[in-house]
Amino acid sequence: MNVSHPESHTGRVPALDGLRALAIGLVVGLHAGVPGMRGGSLGVTVFFVLSGFLITGILLRPGALGARGIGRFYVRRWLRLFPALAVVVGFAVGYALLALDGEDRRFLLQQSLTSITYTTNLLMGRGATTEDYGLLGHTWSLGVEEQFYLVWPLLLLVLLRCTRSASVRAGVVLVLATGFLGWRMYLSSQGLAAHVGMNIDAQADSLLVGSALALVWPAVRERAGRRPRLVAGLAVGSLVLLLAETAVPGLHHVLPLDANYTLVALASAALIVWLLVPGPGPVSTRLHRAFTWRPVVWIGLVSYSLYLWHRVVFEIVREQAGVDTFAEQLLWGPAALAVSLAAAALSFHLVERPFLGLRSRFGGDGDPAPGTPPLSRRPVRVAVVGAVLLAVVGAGGAVVLRLGNDSGAAASDPVGCAPGPQRSGPVVDLGVQTAGDGRAVPSLGPRELDRLLDRAEEAGAGIISTAAAWRTIQPTRGGGYDFERVDEIVDAAAERDLKVRLQVVSMPLWAAEGGGLDDYWRPPLSVGELAAWEVFVEDLARHVRGRVDYLEIWNEPNEYAFWPTGPDPAAYARLLGAAHGAVKAVAPGLQVVTGGLSNNDIGFLENLYADISVELGPDARPFDMVGVHPFAGDRAPDVRLAEWSYTREPFGEFDQNFLGYIRLHEVMAENGDADVPLYIGEFGYNTEPWREFGPVPDRTRADYLTRALEAMTCHRYVGVVSWYYFHPTPWNEDSWTLVDEDAVPNLTFDALRTWTRRAERAAR
Repeated sequence: MNVSHPESHTGRVPALDGLRALAIGLVVGLHAGVPGMRGGSLGVTVFFVLSGFLITGILLRPGALGARGIGRFYVRRWLRLFPALAVVVGFAVGYALLALDGEDRRFLLQQSLTSITYTTNLLMGRGATTEDYGLLGHTWSLGVEEQFYLVWPLLLLVLLRCTRSASVRAGVVLVLATGFLGWRMYLSSQGLAAHVGMNIDAQADSLLVGSALALVWPAVRERAGRRPRLVAGLAVGSLVLLLAETAVPGLHHVLPLDANYTLVALASAALIVWLLVPGPGPVSTRLHRAFTWRPVVWIGLVSYSLYLWHRVVFEIVREQAGVDTFAEQLLWGPAALAVSLAAAALSFHLVERPFLGLRSRFGGDGDPAPGTPPLSRRPVRVAVVGAVLLAVVGAGGAVVLRLGNDSGAAASDPVGCAPGPQRSGPVVDLGVQTAGDGRAVPSLGPRELDRLLDRAEEAGAGIISTAAAWRTIQPTRGGGYDFERVDEIVDAAAERDLKVRLQVVSMPLWAAEGGGLDDYWRPPLSVGELAAWEVFVEDLARHVRGRVDYLEIWNEPNEYAFWPTGPDPAAYARLLGAAHGAVKAVAPGLQVVTGGLSNNDIGFLENLYADISVELGPDARPFDMVGVHPFAGDRAPDVRLAEWSYTREPFGEFDQNFLGYIRLHEVMAENGDADVPLYIGEFGYNTEPWREFGPVPDRTRADYLTRALEAMTCHRYVGVVSWYYFHPTPWNEDSWTLVDEDAVPNLTFDALRTWTRRAERAAR
């Protein structure tokens, strides 16, 4: 089959290596924590567009889409990508076996398997219980590409046979890309952020933009040659846009949902055109020289190996060298980058180049790398020796780092883990109340709200929580909803890229059948009350869909104070089931959290599982996360007292130790929910005497908070933790809070801020 194809990139083009260098620079800058590069993940989008352009150009060559041609195409891709990946994964396996143990080892070995099978994106796109994807998390992009190229040659073949017009072909591909854009926007509106970021069905438009450019390349090249100044202007604008999106990741909020991915893809396509058909003018000339400068071209040449190795090196250095402070990052960052570049160079020369030489047996793509050795047995020998050498050096380095950390140091606390490459600890939730729960409440104006949210962001919060009281939102029957106070917080949080948890509580008196107990915390119990509750929850979920991430159903249903008719697991199961069904009917991406249990009430949870089976069915799971409030009184969180774990009537086992949540999760695992995360919705200490407990001075509780975070980091199933409370309210005195009435932070706030910054660096 003879079809037109892009001729100017049949070999290695230095300018395109310059674009690869820019893309890898953005990604490496992000993972290195370089200021102003928080949006560096868009470098992957650049890679996707370039890949779609080049690979489609290869597939358009005569005979490439025949039966033998497609087979050879897949063999060439395997030779191009798999050997270097296999070495990195082999190194990761060796590191896991020699330097890690327990859950860390299991997680990295699992990730090694998904990496080598190109399925990491599927694992991450499910919405994992932790935001930390470890040493090999960056292989998600390889999964997206390989899954795309499993089907693209066949789709392209069908397209070529259906029409001979290059413009029509490109138009069909762009329509398909628009469809993927629409699908991604829908997923984003449903709160499925992890799926949007990682899966092929939400990322394919970038690859298709590059493919569409390849389909019309001869015409584009000709027209670009006639209008060089226009092309140069578009290229400069595209470069500015890409760098602006990288430095200001919140910039995409000016666009509908996630259209910025597609915008960056179009900008990347414009850069490709300009790099292949550069125009005149001093600005264009200087920029083109920068892209073709030999050191830049070299970085582009080794960009694939650098992409594979840099995160591995960065994460091991952070974990094993204990890089926590900014000063330590400045010290270790250049060294880690130098090691990454050295590993990439070794990988390129000892693994990539020899295997690239083998590709000529299967119709190789020109001269992919200057200096590739002639075809003989030498490529195989060099590749094998290189792979073994890299694996041995890597494993030896892991042992040295492990021994260096172990020597002269006390054994680590079994309930304390520093954030590292496999785990960054729980996401931090901070509560904010402007009004809206129907009692005497503060009335915060926009300025006060902004000040609090700025403080929350400074503390490293990823989630803002607030109440959504049915009694306040719908005070009269048929009177409509007043979402004003809820929307104030939700919208203000969205402006800062913060997620939101709403705690849904409080039945209005008009909904109580027969009057009943007039108590703010009186729950819906009868069939009629539950029906009205279900309608409210569905309308609330519809109203906040795409803007709120978690809906917590009630508060401490195991306590008389919050379930005044008497704690009843069966009644709570019915309430939870009605809410879960209502939420999932209109907002399937909205996560349902059970009302946080007061302390670790293991007996209540066991009874709740049994009653869910009876009331809702044996396979019912009306929740996505389990809430708990494991207060520790005035004791350190990592101290476990046997006398604080006992039997409490009427439900059974009860544990007042902070670490009692471990036993709570064991019950979840026994019921088939080992993968369901815990949401620690309240945890804190009072600097004044409280109940039977003594005061905990601010400096002491700052230490306790750090120790609690270290304990939770050991357990990947702890997904979120919320300090009780963030700011003073009429029912939360400032002896509990992280800031005072004027939003001035205390030492505990400082401890939280130190931890979240440390965890953020570890998660990159």
